[in-house]
Amino acid sequence: MKYRFGSLNKYYDYRISKSLKIKTLLSKFKDLKKSRILDIGTGSGIIAYDLAKLCKNVYSIDVKDKRVYKKGYNFKKVKDEKLPFKKNYFDIIISNHVIEHVKNPLLHIKEVKRVLKKDGIFYLATPNKYWTIEPHYKLPFLAVMPRKLANIFIRLKPKTFFKAYPYCYLDKKIYHENLFSYRKLIKLLKKEFRIKDVSLEYFKNKKFFILYRIYDFFFKDFLPSYIFILTKK
Repeated sequence: MKYRFGSLNKYYDYRISKSLKIKTLLSKFKDLKKSRILDIGTGSGIIAYDLAKLCKNVYSIDVKDKRVYKKGYNFKKVKDEKLPFKKNYFDIIISNHVIEHVKNPLLHIKEVKRVLKKDGIFYLATPNKYWTIEPHYKLPFLAVMPRKLANIFIRLKPKTFFKAYPYCYLDKKIYHENLFSYRKLIKLLKKEFRIKDVSLEYFKNKKFFILYRIYDFFFKDFLPSYIFILTKK
């Protein structure tokens, strides 16, 4: 997948900010220095590289090797959702905006459960299907459109569009992603895991956090993305 970085330094800072958010949240549940971690969806490798500076062991997998940062962690290329690791192997597993890309989300979840230790935690983040702007293409309501219409929509992006949104996808002509609604995601996850919804952690320092707190029940359908800490049943 090609991205318009602007510059590698800017993209690095962008990914490091994501890594910091993940580490801050995970550290509330586990001692990262003593944890063996699996990062699903390596991409550029920046998050795995950053995690490796702090954690005991970091493994990362992806269906394609498009790494920019390769040092400090173990990388394995995979064919699909199946994980090439033994049972009960990892203390922490991270699936950060990956589940919307896989062909078989249930298998993705079951494989994570298989290789996660009994007392391990599973960090899962994914965008909300009903958020107004689809996060990969930065186009309004793309995720809820019929596929044929969505495919036409992404082909109509003007070149100037990428100056405003430098981190969106550039080389895709077909919309493959499958985003989840809150309720559909919960239904999928509760089959295999106990669920702790920590989506609002991200908004604690935001200007309108109090509104999210007051209307927590209603806003679950309107958050831009969801974050869960999951433990094995």
